[in-house]
Amino acid sequence: MARKKALNKDIRVEIKKSLGRYISIFLIVALGVSFFSGLRSTESDMRYTGDAFSDASNLMDIRVISTMGLTDDDVEALSQVEGISGAEPGYMKDVITKQNETDYVVELLSMPEKMNQIQVTEGRLPEKENECLLDNRLKKAFEVKVGDTISFVSGTDTELSEDLTQTSYTVTGFGDSPLFISMERGSSMIGSGQINGFAIVQKDVFTQDYYTQIYLTAADAYDEIAFTDAYTQAVEPVQKRVEALEEERCQARYDEVTKEPRQELNDARKTWQEEKDNADSELDDARAKLDDGWAQLSDAKDQLAEGRKEYEQNYETTVEQLKQQQAQLDAGKAMMSDDQIAQAQGQIDAAYAALDEAKNTLDQSEAQIKENEEELTKQEETYESSKAEAKQKLDDAWKEIEDGQKELDDIKMPTWQVINRESLPGYTDYGSNAERMGAIGTVFPAIFFLVAALVALTAITRMVEEQRTLIGTYKALGYSKAAIAKKYLLYALSATLGGSIVGVLIGEKLFPFIVIVSYRLMYASLLKLVIPYNWHYAILSTALAVFSVTFAAFVACYRELSAQPAVLMRPVAPKPGKRVLLERIGFIWKHLSFSQKNTFRNLFRYKKRLIMTVFGIGCTTGLMVVGFGLKDSIMNIASLQYDNIQLYDAMAALNTDETDKLDDPDKTLNEIMENESGIETFAKVSMKSMDISSGSNVRTAYTVVCKDAQALESMMVFQSRTTKKTYELTDDGVILTEQMAEALGVGEGDTVSITSGENAPVTAVVAHVMENYLMHYVYMTEGCYEKVFQTEPEYNMYWLKLNKDGRANEDALGQRLMDHDEILTVTYVSTTREMIDGMLSSLYIIVVVLVISASLLAFVVIYNLNNINISERKRELATIKLLGFYDSEVAMYVYRENIWLTLIGAFAGIFIGKVLHGFIIKTVQVNQVMFGLDISVPSYIYSMVLAFIFSMAVNGVMYFQLKKIDMIESLKSVE
Repeated sequence: MARKKALNKDIRVEIKKSLGRYISIFLIVALGVSFFSGLRSTESDMRYTGDAFSDASNLMDIRVISTMGLTDDDVEALSQVEGISGAEPGYMKDVITKQNETDYVVELLSMPEKMNQIQVTEGRLPEKENECLLDNRLKKAFEVKVGDTISFVSGTDTELSEDLTQTSYTVTGFGDSPLFISMERGSSMIGSGQINGFAIVQKDVFTQDYYTQIYLTAADAYDEIAFTDAYTQAVEPVQKRVEALEEERCQARYDEVTKEPRQELNDARKTWQEEKDNADSELDDARAKLDDGWAQLSDAKDQLAEGRKEYEQNYETTVEQLKQQQAQLDAGKAMMSDDQIAQAQGQIDAAYAALDEAKNTLDQSEAQIKENEEELTKQEETYESSKAEAKQKLDDAWKEIEDGQKELDDIKMPTWQVINRESLPGYTDYGSNAERMGAIGTVFPAIFFLVAALVALTAITRMVEEQRTLIGTYKALGYSKAAIAKKYLLYALSATLGGSIVGVLIGEKLFPFIVIVSYRLMYASLLKLVIPYNWHYAILSTALAVFSVTFAAFVACYRELSAQPAVLMRPVAPKPGKRVLLERIGFIWKHLSFSQKNTFRNLFRYKKRLIMTVFGIGCTTGLMVVGFGLKDSIMNIASLQYDNIQLYDAMAALNTDETDKLDDPDKTLNEIMENESGIETFAKVSMKSMDISSGSNVRTAYTVVCKDAQALESMMVFQSRTTKKTYELTDDGVILTEQMAEALGVGEGDTVSITSGENAPVTAVVAHVMENYLMHYVYMTEGCYEKVFQTEPEYNMYWLKLNKDGRANEDALGQRLMDHDEILTVTYVSTTREMIDGMLSSLYIIVVVLVISASLLAFVVIYNLNNINISERKRELATIKLLGFYDSEVAMYVYRENIWLTLIGAFAGIFIGKVLHGFIIKTVQVNQVMFGLDISVPSYIYSMVLAFIFSMAVNGVMYFQLKKIDMIESLKSVE
């Protein structure tokens, strides 16, 4: 029992006596475990935080948007889909407000009921139709406060009052919406094409008789963690069932919308036919009457002609007879009485009068016929006029029917857009950032932990070796091997277990907190952080640390305890002096001073220390190189992409429904672009998303075809990343981007399959592989496209390169372009660049954490190795002191070795860091984002300078330890 107490006391004394070594092991283990478990936990903690935010706001899982609006019947049908736990309809409309002489696009959203709850940060939610809550992001931009009034306009030819009951609203508060997790707000078809923020209003504000969207929640998704495969697998089958409902509900909506106009058209056709029949009947009657009149007129003319003919034929004969009768009368008057003469003369006069009367009768008949003919002509004109009028009226009515039918035919069958959370602005980026942190946490901490563990086990191994004399004494006193080993195992166990516990407690809270808070600069809605302890990584890192260090202590103890006490109680023979390689290089060696020669001999005399120190400093320097290199690789990809490769400034998407109506779309569109003074050059392109595959490997990429290959030269730089050799597009093959080519396992001369939609795949030859950092692209000429797809490309976009004035006034230029019906949307590279820079800027704090952690590890490693060095050489250093060396000279005796070791280790660290950096970059980069592999010269310099600073700092700390070495130590005999 007494011996046991003595041994336990010796353990406590040993810890107290070698407190520096104990603390250094404790700290290096704590640092390694905290970094390992902390960064490993960060990915899951980011997901937990995002999931807590989604659950707290009851964020939708699926959203349905229709091209013809949605109805209560759709809400009911969707709520009955298997796996749907909730369905909530809503309204949205993009509007424009002018603030501070600038037009802003705002998305008006109806007040949510249960889903997508708004986080009110100031004021309250709107309660009346003339009230609204504004996006937090707009508060500073608009310079408005609670109580101010804000007005909106439609931004189109339609008056906003046709869709809303109010156009001006009183601001009741500010807040965040879970629909916009990041600073990005999405795109719009009005204004500049970019949504600047949202506003929440009451549902009654919207006057439409249909909903614009329906939000859905999946029953099994709530219990899963957002941004994980498990969540995706819970939503996907439900989303597919919702999509299966599309055809039925779209047909029902189409029938509902077209029912009334179709009935109206049928009624109009019936009315038209009735009117036509009536008009035809009336016209037929009038025609018949006219025809009868013309027939009677013709008969009268015939009778008149016969009467006049008969009159003319009898007139001369009758007159001649009357003349003869008159002559006879005149000749026989002498023989006749007055009465006879009067009677005869009366008969002759009566005959003449009858002729005149007949002529008058004929003339009157002719006049009557002429009058009747004129009347019939007027009636004929009236008939023709009525006929033409009736025809025109019927034609107009039929034209209206045809126009109505055309409008009805133009009503296309509606389609649904069934989307999930990945469509929300910034949502996928947050998941990608968590994934990226997971990738960093997979590689970097493992290397970090390995270095820390190696140094810790080296320290504990050297401790055992140093105390071989004490171990021999224990054995001679009769202590068992287990009892002796217990001291060192408990020493190692207490230091590593204590360091592990502290590392877990601090690391799993500190590192995720720093990372998530830094990301919150971009994801401001994440107000509540969820950072639980991840026991999986805690136990794993603790077990690895405890096992590696205590096992090293066990192996060292086992080796020493295998020897006899007499052997152990004698000191190990010092390393024999040997000639070093440098001595064989005479012209260098002879110019070295005695101290310098001694330094080099000591360096190579203790080869294990040399290797371990160079390895430790090299790895920590390499980790710092990796930290700085990540900054170079990640932070500059937007600059590399948009300054060196894609040189255009904006993309104008075409409204193909409008361009198809143009006689010469190219001429019209080119004139629109040429008339904009802010546009320097432009290129018409076809840009479509297609699946590119090789074997079982598949990637989704944009296939880009330019109508004018020469115009593309000013927009793009096709070059190799490694050789910087430039390429030209030809009809012989396509150019693939580098990351996609690597993922598909193809190179120049290979073939890839390209699948567009439901069409059969086609093959294309890879002509070149080009440098590219963002997204996947396949570039080809128009001729190559026609050869591959056997059809002409459909051009749907313009790439625009702006001049200085255009870049300075992008929003105004975009708004002018979108005033043309042919331009659908305008997006700017500067907006994409700002978004990428904003996303990657959040990684800057991660780089700082990596560099600081690597720096701390470097300090602890150098301190630990120096501490071991001095402990091993106490007798040697005491002897030097005894020979008359001053404290400063003794210090320089050690410092010179440390400086050379630091120099060698730092240079080795450059190469180690370069290799590790390339490996980590390949590991952490995600699909469609390729990080650069180049490390800037300043990053190497910073890493080496930091290594030297830490080495000098440790030297300063070691100076006081060197002063404490007692000269009498060298005179003691261990025998």
